[in-house]
Amino acid sequence: MKLNLRKAASVQTSIKSAISERQALLTGEMTMELWAVNDELLAVARGNQLRAVEEIERLEQTLSSIREQVGAANVKCGVNKLLSEQAVVAAQISRLSRLSKSTPMPTSAQLAERAKGISAANEKSAYRVTDSFSVSVFSSNDIERFTNKLVSLRRRQTAIGEELITANITTEITIRDQDWTWLESLGIV
Repeated sequence: MKLNLRKAASVQTSIKSAISERQALLTGEMTMELWAVNDELLAVARGNQLRAVEEIERLEQTLSSIREQVGAANVKCGVNKLLSEQAVVAAQISRLSRLSKSTPMPTSAQLAERAKGISAANEKSAYRVTDSFSVSVFSSNDIERFTNKLVSLRRRQTAIGEELITANITTEITIRDQDWTWLESLGIV
């Protein structure tokens, strides 16, 4: 059975859920009612637990096989490279989004005026004395450059997303027919 990477991701999620469900049922114990003590119930419970163990092991093997194929396919079709680039672009967008909202640095006259105002306030209050103040260090040109770069990065982010969708739809892996049939019989796929 051939699956594209998108469907393979969905199948992996379903298999993980099936493993978790079986793990939850796998207690290795049963409750024996005092009025129904017999070896047959114990044998049935044991059989159910052993079947769960076998199903978990086979599901884990199938999941491992799918993961290996998806990993190899991701490298081959460039998904890994795109995901790495996507992470870098996202970090740059985050940084430049903040920087592009900066207030332009003040002129010399504005700096002098602000310092003069703080000094005057310090002279009027004996309780509140300010020795320093914060100012932006980026020029209007810097902020404009950040904004232009941000636009470019957002376009690239969209393009990467489209390339990932294309790769996930067009790249296929193969699951053995007997494994697929078994997964269907368990209601996993």
